[in-house]
Amino acid sequence: MASEEITPTSSHPALESVTMTLHKADLWRQFHQHGTEMIITKTGRRMFPYLRLQVNGLNPNARYFLVLELAPASEFRYKFSSGGSWMTVGTAEPQMPSSARVYIHPDSPATAAHWSGQQVLFNRVKLTNNNLDRSGNIVLNSMHKYVPTVHVIMATDVLALHWSPRATFVFPTTEFMAVTAYQNEKVTKLKIDNNPFAKGFREGGDGVFRSKKRKAEQQAKEDERLKKTCAKQELERSTDDSGVSSMGSPTPPTTTTPVTSQLDRYSPQLPPRFMIPDMPPYFHPSLWHYPYFLPPPPPLFHSPYYAHLLPPLTPNIEPYESFLMDLRFKKETITITNQ
Repeated sequence: MASEEITPTSSHPALESVTMTLHKADLWRQFHQHGTEMIITKTGRRMFPYLRLQVNGLNPNARYFLVLELAPASEFRYKFSSGGSWMTVGTAEPQMPSSARVYIHPDSPATAAHWSGQQVLFNRVKLTNNNLDRSGNIVLNSMHKYVPTVHVIMATDVLALHWSPRATFVFPTTEFMAVTAYQNEKVTKLKIDNNPFAKGFREGGDGVFRSKKRKAEQQAKEDERLKKTCAKQELERSTDDSGVSSMGSPTPPTTTTPVTSQLDRYSPQLPPRFMIPDMPPYFHPSLWHYPYFLPPPPPLFHSPYYAHLLPPLTPNIEPYESFLMDLRFKKETITITNQ
């Protein structure tokens, strides 16, 4: 693949000797003559083609950052016409700040030997149209034109990038249009023919059918897996002793310890400091307005915590017989024995 070497468009005097080479420049030219398009999504989509660079002329005693910025290439908004070309439809929408349109190469900062000894790849750059993105993706506007700009900055700390010496490189053939779906069929064909991740679209000319068939098979497998998972969860709920039945209604949990009261059956035993003392009567006599020989009425709301305070049920005894007061006087015989 051919390469293209350019000089910086602007540079600090300390970086005047720095040059940059774009590898696979002929591939970029093929896309450029039809109008390069890059897909942007909410989650982020990687660029293709991506930048393959090589930097020369760096100071071996310094360290450098390599920063990719996608700068707006036009002040207009575009649309793809039926004639197969892009045309302007108005002024550009407000852009996100430049900090949301930059990508710092993960090897930064590095020495001149690191940058010059190998190709610098920006193959992990992702483009998004989500203005609230927090994943480090570059935020762009759809139907707007951008041009990749690479900055070589002499610095050792990311906080010093704004005022450190820099050299800026712009490759006009890498200009592209940000879209949510490909508009030009020629660009789509170039992507399919050159992108190694689009292999499924090239087999036998029926790649679209193969892709749809593969998606249908994956969906069928996912539905089967979900059905098995639901059946397993239903079986676990039907055999669970955690206190909830298979129908969703609360049931008493099974226990191996003997149940001594209704309180133990439905709730754990309370600590002694929370137990209500068994000291009858549980109502104050001065607050009781009914005759003293009548039984207390049942509580308004039955609670197992007060079960041991209620009077025992005696169905075979007359309703008020056990509470009647015997007012008869009994005579007692006193025997005095002379000692």
